[in-house]
Amino acid sequence: MQTAIYPGSFDPLTYGHLDIIARAAKLCGKLVVAVMHNAGKTPLFTPDERAAMLRRAVDEQNAGSNIEVIAHGGLVADLARGLDTYGKPVIIKGVRGAQDLYMEQQMAVLNRAANAELETVLLPADPKLAHLSSRAFKEFARYGGNVAHFAPDFVVEALIMQNAELTRHGRGCFSREA
Repeated sequence: MQTAIYPGSFDPLTYGHLDIIARAAKLCGKLVVAVMHNAGKTPLFTPDERAAMLRRAVDEQNAGSNIEVIAHGGLVADLARGLDTYGKPVIIKGVRGAQDLYMEQQMAVLNRAANAELETVLLPADPKLAHLSSRAFKEFARYGGNVAHFAPDFVVEALIMQNAELTRHGRGCFSREA
């Protein structure tokens, strides 16, 4: 069975991410969930904090014993070169709609340019979760929306705690419920 890499910023983790993880884990011998750095985003949580949240969520949901969570600061194409223990790895990405599809197609081309043997497999989002994104989670919370259904309780609590810290520095505005 092949190794698959599910890269993302996961800032914060959502039920949509967990759905892709659970489904992808059934398709491969090993799934490496890679917390990546995205220079175009300002993360709320450190890579280690995001990886810890992912590990906890995967454990609590019994998503699969073939899942490894890591933090990776480089290119996913470089990460893939070191993971060919089960054959050439593939990238797994979830797509919620046309905008995600377009962006992931572009990333697949770039990843193949960096590693010619690297393929990308796109999994459509569960329709019940297609509205979820980390950005929407943060934005909805910022304006007082109830975000309890976006992610596991401990992730929602971590978001609230992070907001409390940011508020002390004049930059927070998240809450759990309207």
